[in-house]
Amino acid sequence: MNRTTDAISVLNKFLQTKNGEVDKDYADALYNRASYHLTQSLEGDPQAKDLAYRDLKASIDLRPENKFEALQDPDFEPVARDPEFRKIVEAR
Repeated sequence: MNRTTDAISVLNKFLQTKNGEVDKDYADALYNRASYHLTQSLEGDPQAKDLAYRDLKASIDLRPENKFEALQDPDFEPVARDPEFRKIVEAR
C-alpha cells in the first residue's frame, strides 16, 4: 500500500468508529478522504474521482463551511474548473 491508500484506510476506520455520530469531525474526515481520493484519481485510478466528489458533497452537506475550504485548498486546484466540482461547491 502507498501513503494515500494508507490514509484512506485510517479515515475509513475513523468513520466506522463514529457509529453513526455525525459531527464536525465526521464531516472533516469525509473532506480529507475526498482529497485523498482525488490524489488517487490524478494518479490514474478511474473510479477515485467519483469517490472524491461523493465524499466532498457529503462533507459540505454536513458542514457547509467545507465548500469554502475546498475552493481555497490546493489539493482541489487540479479540478477547480471541472463542472462537477463547481456544481458541488456552488450549490445552495
